[in-house]
Amino acid sequence: MKIRHSLALLPLVLAFPLPAGAISVVVDYSYDTSGFFPVGGTARSTLEQAASDLSAVLANGQLSALSTTSYTGLAGGANASVDWTVQFLHPVTEALTALPAPNLAADEFRIFVGWHNLGGSTLGQGSSGGAGFSLSGGGSPGGFPGAVDAMEALSNPAMTRGGPVFETYSGAFGSTTYSLDYGPLVGSLWFDSDRDGVGGTDSQAQLETSWNLGMGAPGGAQTDFYSVALHEMIHAIGFGQVDAFTSLQPDPLLSGAHFVSGTMSTRLSDGLPQLAIMNPTINSGTRRTLTAVDLEYLGKIGFTTVPEPGAAGLLGALGLAALTRRGRRAAPRAPVAA
Repeated sequence: MKIRHSLALLPLVLAFPLPAGAISVVVDYSYDTSGFFPVGGTARSTLEQAASDLSAVLANGQLSALSTTSYTGLAGGANASVDWTVQFLHPVTEALTALPAPNLAADEFRIFVGWHNLGGSTLGQGSSGGAGFSLSGGGSPGGFPGAVDAMEALSNPAMTRGGPVFETYSGAFGSTTYSLDYGPLVGSLWFDSDRDGVGGTDSQAQLETSWNLGMGAPGGAQTDFYSVALHEMIHAIGFGQVDAFTSLQPDPLLSGAHFVSGTMSTRLSDGLPQLAIMNPTINSGTRRTLTAVDLEYLGKIGFTTVPEPGAAGLLGALGLAALTRRGRRAAPRAPVAA
């Protein structure tokens, strides 16, 4: 992702009252081996500011806790079970990785972060997690359809956490059809550690030259870390990647996983015009913050936002030269009937 703007740049100050509670976007460093997020470090502080600002616009009470991923339905002497595996892309290797023991608190969305060499002009990538599953069951054939229905009734509200549906799996289990959903679970994001483009990993000093890692205004040749982080976090919670987003298309404001390049809206902080954060590109020397149209489309995915957006306040499209970014979702494991 990339962006450009020449206005004076300031840290984001939200200009509306925040709710007593909100979805908590939690940044998790447990898979990062780069050493670029030390406790008390500038990049870590800025990343957590981006997470806090995104959390502030996602109303609380949307996501239930998740402590188990196995559900069994019983009916008429039959049983049907689904066992899920929560998965995400490792933020350093990009390998599909299983969450060891899902234990997600209510209204928590956890994002695993890291740095590695992305190559080319890619600054960062954000990925919403996925889930694979296996099915098992037996008992009275006459009771089996009811057992599958009971399994769905247990699994679907739990695995969507009461939030938007990110993906639905439908198929046949024996002669009985099933439809299983999951929703916001976890995500991952990572940033380019080779901004000089010569290969390998840049030093901390090199990164601080090419990235604006703090909350002050970026220099003319710097990529703004806050802007990239906020953009990728929004991908990680589903923008551009999940079924709820795909179903919105065709839409005149959308192009692939982003808004049409140059989409304008109004900043939440002060109501002034700005390119939306979910534009596909960003130029150096620019900071971008959340806008009304970004919130509007988070609402269309299925999240309740604060404040709930009315009109998007779009101001038309402007051409924008910039760098590129990619976003990918963790591929789910194929289901297996035992």
